[in-house]
Amino acid sequence: MDLQQIERQAGINLSAIFSAPHQQDDLKWAQKQLDGLPDDVAASLFMEYARKHRALGRGRSANIWLRNRIKSTRQMLRKFPLPLWHINTELRRAAVAKEWADRCASILNNMTYGGVQVDALELLLAVKQPADQWGFSPVLPSFVGYKQRKASGEFEADLTMYNMIAGALARLVDDAWWLRKLDKTFGQYQEHAAIIMGKVRAGVSPYASAKAVKEFKQRKAAAAAWLNEMVVANEDLGLEISLADAVAASVANPEVRRAELMVRMRGFEDLAIEQGLVGGFFTVTAPSCFHSYMKSKKGPTYSNKRYIGANPKDTQGYLCNQWAKVRSKLARLDLSIFGFRVVEPHHDGTPHWHMLLFFKPEHEQAIRFVMADYFTRAYREELKVCTRDFDLWGLTLPSGIGMPMRADFIRAIKVESSINYQNFDENSSAVILAHMDRLAKQFKSRQADMFKKISPRFDYKTIDPSQGSATGYIAKYIAKNIDGAYVDDDYEAESSGKHGAEGVAAWASIWNIRQFQQIGGPSVTVWRELRRLREAIDYDDVLELARNASDHSNWQRYVEAMGGTFCKRADRPIQLSKVVNEAANLYGEDITKIMGVMSMSNAVQTRLEGWEIRKPTHNDSQDKAPVSADDAAFALAVDFDSKSGDSRAPWSSDNNCTQSIKTRKRIEKLPLKDQQLIIEAKKLGLDSDSLKRLRAGAVIDVVDASHSGVGGESHKYVRLRDGMLIVSKQVPSAHHALDNDWSDSALDSQFDAIERQRLKVLDAQLREQAWRVLDTDSDVENWISHMAPDVAKRALAQLRQVLDTQQDEQWASPFSYRDSETETDQNISLTTLKDVDDEPF
Repeated sequence: MDLQQIERQAGINLSAIFSAPHQQDDLKWAQKQLDGLPDDVAASLFMEYARKHRALGRGRSANIWLRNRIKSTRQMLRKFPLPLWHINTELRRAAVAKEWADRCASILNNMTYGGVQVDALELLLAVKQPADQWGFSPVLPSFVGYKQRKASGEFEADLTMYNMIAGALARLVDDAWWLRKLDKTFGQYQEHAAIIMGKVRAGVSPYASAKAVKEFKQRKAAAAAWLNEMVVANEDLGLEISLADAVAASVANPEVRRAELMVRMRGFEDLAIEQGLVGGFFTVTAPSCFHSYMKSKKGPTYSNKRYIGANPKDTQGYLCNQWAKVRSKLARLDLSIFGFRVVEPHHDGTPHWHMLLFFKPEHEQAIRFVMADYFTRAYREELKVCTRDFDLWGLTLPSGIGMPMRADFIRAIKVESSINYQNFDENSSAVILAHMDRLAKQFKSRQADMFKKISPRFDYKTIDPSQGSATGYIAKYIAKNIDGAYVDDDYEAESSGKHGAEGVAAWASIWNIRQFQQIGGPSVTVWRELRRLREAIDYDDVLELARNASDHSNWQRYVEAMGGTFCKRADRPIQLSKVVNEAANLYGEDITKIMGVMSMSNAVQTRLEGWEIRKPTHNDSQDKAPVSADDAAFALAVDFDSKSGDSRAPWSSDNNCTQSIKTRKRIEKLPLKDQQLIIEAKKLGLDSDSLKRLRAGAVIDVVDASHSGVGGESHKYVRLRDGMLIVSKQVPSAHHALDNDWSDSALDSQFDAIERQRLKVLDAQLREQAWRVLDTDSDVENWISHMAPDVAKRALAQLRQVLDTQQDEQWASPFSYRDSETETDQNISLTTLKDVDDEPF
């Protein structure tokens, strides 16, 4: 980017900030550093660089910040095998998806041409090479011991391996699969770039960027509109319900989801109290280098100089990897736990975990030690603790736990014992044990100090029933990360609880992060299936006991009916009943569907076959439940205003006067801005469906066909901003996106392509008319008199090209006879045309 382009896109005065000679050198250096970055990223980084340069009063700190941020940005861009502009619009991503799917298909066809037999794994690895360049991969089976398992005939007896490889190959050659991957990757790139540029943090836009939150809201609004337009029908049983009602009754509804989580959490707590278990609240955070921005004790945020360019997905992967090691270690030590895990973001989008776990009292310190050890192993030096500190902590644990010690630590103890004890003998275990006891006592005296040092990364609190319940302790975190209910203020985001919850929901959607997870205990899916049953199961006591507990929302009794908290999944008395539909999906894979539940002796069906999602018929369209009363009144007002004022045939013989009066009363209760919006929409000829699309963020192309002739159609592009209708004759582009709410670079490119195609068709039609005008010697002024000014100019341009073409064709042959009178007439026509073109419209 040159300096003028930087100044224009960043919207700052460079001469006012970089005036001194050394500042001019910094400016040239910054321009060189920004070269090659996407324009929007370069402009945002430079704006922040200029602000830091001016605020700090010295260029060195700003230069270090810019160098580190550009390093992270280039590291992010290197993950893409193509320049980023290839995938910055939906149309381009579709083209790239088809191209790379064709590459995979070409490799597949070349390797199997002529019926050549190829090893399945070898074929998969070859076809997957294009996807590896993007970091894409379908779900794959485990290939550990592949050759030995194949030689033993395992794959011929069980075709699971070959079926999964076939499904992976089918995905790799499918452009729709590629498009989904590209869409998700580009969306995550945009959010990652926003994190690097400082657009995701407290005081700016916590948890997720403003653009991401806006798009998330638009998707939710569009999904809600679609749900209200569809029904779920079962023709065999004659059942039909609103799809919106069905979704509202499921855990997709935030209120239902929050209530279910609280019921399950309360059930676990009651069970723990009954069994004499204790609860612990763990908070786990990633190392500081995963954080783009930090928060000072006084409140303001500042950039983290240790930041390594990680995104929330990378951080979540790190935490999951450490948790997997913790679970393996606890399993080896036979330390059982159960409870819940909540994942929530810091203000800069970096995830951290809260876990409420229950365990036996004698296992508390061992579980705390194992988790602290694994979650602080990376970058442990920043906590000012070392591995020996954890070795000494291990000495304080009960001997019955059987916690192993590192070999290096054992050797160190022997060496220390030989120095401190004159009668030391390597075979004298008593001396070694005495030295270990001495070390353990010394560590206990400074144990609290170590716990304080590691608290930024690992914090633990024992649940004290006298101070409050465990469920009440975690209730805030559950509500905060679902819908913000009963949360007044979000101190992390420095906003209200509801506003913070919107950012958290957008964050989880972008990065595909699972927010809540149950640890231990029975299957919640079985619980949900049993809640579908209303009738008692008299013929099976096991099923009835679990069904009754589920129906009464008693998670504690449900866990007991399912074998207790620590029962293995395979040993649970009730399992899901499933049916397999062979080769039922797009990739020829089997689809497993849940049909009900079953015990050892009986099965109960909880789901019915034959459901389909479709639009409602004419009879049920009037009974469809809207999203809210305001939306219903708004839609009714649009329809009512559009239908009033003229006579129409009645739909039925009923008297609808009362309904009309009620409708008008509902209209009058609408906010004034909505009433004005309806009036303006009526003038433009918009119906209720168009207004719903506008409120969801769409742009409507309104065509006025009142003009006759080619080019007479007038296009008006309508969009909604701050409750007002914005009407323009030009397609909204990136120039308009800077000062309005409707801003999407992908849609801008699509509209530009649509506009170019429309003008191309218009020019072809005008050119055809120009030939007709020339052949019939019609009057040019009469021809363009009914056209709009911009269309008339295009028509004259086409006529000029037609005249030039005709003249070139006429005198192209050397044997053509040039008539001076004809040439003079032609020149007169061209002069006249020029005069007409210069006239103002």
